[in-house]
Amino acid sequence: MNSSALQRVSVGDQRPAAGILQSDVGERFLGLIFQADVHALLSLGSLQGVVEIQLQEILPVPQMPAHLLGIINWRGKSTWVADLTYLMAGSYLTPTSQSKVLMVQSGASTIGLLVDRTLSVINYDSALALPLDEGLFPPSMRSLLSGYFLDDQHQIWVLINLPQIFQMMNL
Repeated sequence: MNSSALQRVSVGDQRPAAGILQSDVGERFLGLIFQADVHALLSLGSLQGVVEIQLQEILPVPQMPAHLLGIINWRGKSTWVADLTYLMAGSYLTPTSQSKVLMVQSGASTIGLLVDRTLSVINYDSALALPLDEGLFPPSMRSLLSGYFLDDQHQIWVLINLPQIFQMMNL
């Protein structure tokens, strides 16, 4: 995303659009793409690391839900890796050379989320997130989001609700 998206954006009556703030204020999020064209935001406060990994390095575990790809050894611990695209959209990610595993933490639990690619750090005010519209997002996706933003080019950026993902995974 270009740096202009981090600046104040005018729409109509000269107010910032959908929570976009100056680059030095607001909550910091990692911008990512988890499906071909779905842009998402993940709070940097829960991000523990970004791992470049080949799918062969993920040890599959039989008889697990479809969204769980398996486990990896991360920092000396067995850590579950989930396919974020499958969680949100019900289809598997086709990994590319840009695919990454985002290591995220909630409480004492850590999981990896496979995403298509990561972008840059973006500042938004999460209190200004737009409410989820039933017609805009499918139910499977809505249940794992806490809102969305629009950038200066009217691109939708969904706000991932990590506690809900951990709850869904029983972690």
